Amino acid sequence: MSHSHPDKLLPAYRRAKSWVRNNLDFNAPRDRPVSVFETTIRVLAGLLSADWLERDYFKLEREKVYVGEEKSERVLLNTATDLAWRLSSAFDTTSGLPLSLVDLRLREGVQDPDPENKGLVSTAEVGTLQLEFRYVFHVPRFLGQYTKVDLNDV
Repeated sequence: MSHSHPDKLLPAYRRAKSWVRNNLDFNAPRDRPVSVFETTIRVLAGLLSADWLERDYFKLEREKVYVGEEKSERVLLNTATDLAWRLSSAFDTTSGLPLSLVDLRLREGVQDPDPENKGLVSTAEVGTLQLEFRYVFHVPRFLGQYTKVDLNDV
């Protein structure tokens, strides 16, 4: 792994962040639901990691990082919390274990149509999700909402 200077990473980071702000739309119609596991470990974790990068790694003057947005706006964290809220609907089950699929636009868990799956979910996958959900639900406005995705209650 190369250890690039933060200033060298900043242009690519700004482009990616701008794309998230201007193009990532969880309300866009999709032809099928998304995997709770894959979306959490790839999209949610990526947004949270990028937010951490912005705050803790770059440590640059705010005007270098927050070009084109209000200084109080946290595009990546706000997008991550929106996604986590949508994904958490998959946990609205009697067992507390999530359905494997979720419709992000409708914010509804979806039963896997594969007859071989029989609605089962891997507990290893669910356990892996805890890191991202614990991180995002410690954002002050989400305190108290974490309990529905906390496996300690299952």
